[in-house]
Amino acid sequence: MRSYKCAKPAIMLVLVGGLWGCQTPSIEIASAPVKAEPALPSAPEPVPAAVTDLLEAWNHGGGDYPEHEKRALVGVPARRNGDTLFLTLTNGRERRYKSVTTHCELDDEKHCYYYYLVAYLRGQGTFLVSYSRFEDQTYMLVDAKTGTAVEIPDYPKVSPSQIAIATEEEALEPVLQIWRKTAQGWINEFRLKPEDPGGDLYTY
Repeated sequence: MRSYKCAKPAIMLVLVGGLWGCQTPSIEIASAPVKAEPALPSAPEPVPAAVTDLLEAWNHGGGDYPEHEKRALVGVPARRNGDTLFLTLTNGRERRYKSVTTHCELDDEKHCYYYYLVAYLRGQGTFLVSYSRFEDQTYMLVDAKTGTAVEIPDYPKVSPSQIAIATEEEALEPVLQIWRKTAQGWINEFRLKPEDPGGDLYTY
């Protein structure tokens, strides 16, 4: 009888017909579970160039608000009918802002004010509306989902991270405000009154 020897780790088998053979056993090695890396936060979408152009045009436009609004209304869920500005919310409802001009020649602040659309901030889901009164002007951030409006004291600068920055004057002193959009709407997240460095120049 012949002697057969199989190389390790093969095993010896008796095949059909009395023949001998070797077969390597199948071995499965369980791999260790791979720990998933935490997902990095996605970068915020940049403010569209069209919106940036509108904001710059408003800031340096010389006060031709009706003409500016014609540009701002193009392709956005808002419209004007006479003295009334209509903002269409995401649920289909409308918020109305009616300008009153009946006593402007009398310098009557209670009966002389205007609403104009400055821009629709699509990334922030917000309408930026100018609210002009006699010798005074503020702005409103109107939530396109809820219609809730927050009044801010000055022209804002908008960043892609859903933050609006506004400055105001209190007793001729500037104040820095930072507003952030949350699920509940816009909140005043930060407020800073800088120290007077000894002159008319203030820095932040």
